[in-house]
Amino acid sequence: MKVLKNDENKQTLIALLLNSFLFIIKLIAGIISHSTVVISDAINSLGDILTTYFIFVAVKITKKGPDIDHPFGHNRALPLAAYTVAIFTGMLGFEIISLGIKQIQNPITKSLTYIAFVVLLITIMIKIFMSIFYFIKGKKQNNPAIKAISVDSRNDIVISSVAIIGVYSSLIGYPIIEGYIAICMGLFLIYSAFKLGKENIDYLIGKSPSDELIKKIEKIIENYPEILRCKTIKGHYVGNIIHLEIVIVVDGNMNVLDSHNIGAKLRDEIQGIENISRVFIHINPDNDNYIKLNNNNNNNNNNNN
Repeated sequence: MKVLKNDENKQTLIALLLNSFLFIIKLIAGIISHSTVVISDAINSLGDILTTYFIFVAVKITKKGPDIDHPFGHNRALPLAAYTVAIFTGMLGFEIISLGIKQIQNPITKSLTYIAFVVLLITIMIKIFMSIFYFIKGKKQNNPAIKAISVDSRNDIVISSVAIIGVYSSLIGYPIIEGYIAICMGLFLIYSAFKLGKENIDYLIGKSPSDELIKKIEKIIENYPEILRCKTIKGHYVGNIIHLEIVIVVDGNMNVLDSHNIGAKLRDEIQGIENISRVFIHINPDNDNYIKLNNNNNNNNNNNN
């Protein structure tokens, strides 16, 4: 686990450095070419720097593990960071829409140099790499914060691609098109922010695991002949990991040690499933046998009286 967290730290640090590099070259290119779209893209990169920093901090927080005040760890820091990314993405979307409306109301032709095209192409290539790299890492590690970097990079590919069209339309004498393109860019960002935010708010408020996972656990329980039935399986997300509470029924005449061993074995097997961190097993005696045993004891007491 420690090695994994160190890898996540390195991954977020790489993203932070790349976004800082892109912000600097886009800002310089935007100023030289006097392009509003390129400068807006630079502001987007500045937002990427801030959100990546939040993710970097979140990864360091989760590295702490459980403590007295947080007995189940700090895993909620990861979806919280991803949710922060969603908020910044949504705010950026509205800001770009505002810039687009202003451009439509007052279209101004911008001068453009080749440096703007080169910088935007460099941005697209770097963001393609980041999108694929962080998608693979985020899926492998089940880390919503790392996944958020991938989503954000994918958004930047679209934004920079559309920015090229926007600045070209301004160059050939149709600056009003740049405004409509900016509005489309903003709407896309807002949609992406909504999807990312919804996924991570579910993590934060303790969403139940999928039906497929519950069915998988039920099949595991069926492989234990000593377990007469499973009464309930309840679970919720604690950040990006799952906690489960399972109630099973065993023979009421079974001794405590045997029932405990069965519960412990079942717990260890289920905790071996990916993304499941803790499993709490509650063992109940079979109701019929329990009632019969009580009735027999009561009858014996009555006969003795």
